[in-house]
Amino acid sequence: MTRLEMEIDGRKAETLLEITPDTPTPGATTVRISVDGRSSDALVSQPEPGRYLVRLGNTILRADRDQINGQPGTGSRSIIVNGRRIEVAVRDPRRRRGPDSPAGGLVELTSPMPGKVVAILVEPGVEVERGTGIIVVEAMKMQNEIQAPRNGRLSAIRVTPGQTVIAGELLATIE
Repeated sequence: MTRLEMEIDGRKAETLLEITPDTPTPGATTVRISVDGRSSDALVSQPEPGRYLVRLGNTILRADRDQINGQPGTGSRSIIVNGRRIEVAVRDPRRRRGPDSPAGGLVELTSPMPGKVVAILVEPGVEVERGTGIIVVEAMKMQNEIQAPRNGRLSAIRVTPGQTVIAGELLATIE
């Protein structure tokens, strides 16, 4: 179970996610979502990169990642759900520092979701620029590149290829 703080179109909500790895539907993942104490089971599939189908009971939602990155400096991202653009910001309260941290100091890169580390793209000790791919984590058959949120020196990699990680798990640090 992963506890997240979410802001959806300006409304804050405490969210719990529980991902069931084995589902009766091939190519889909069952996710139990609890928002402000109300729980629902969703069946999530990814028919193509950047597009998700979410079945909640008898309702099917199509969610597309917007090509616009959201509002600068807010940590939010835009998604389009059934044609409506929505701003979503997700924060893991276990993260002490991350992409929204002020410049300087240590930045901890954490996994945004449970998955498997499939690649380490940069070795420790290397100077990286903001946006440089550091680690690739695969979740729900989608590979997610974890990028440097700011310029700095990659001081440590805390995972290895093939390792399973949970949401919020420390992957690497940048100084």
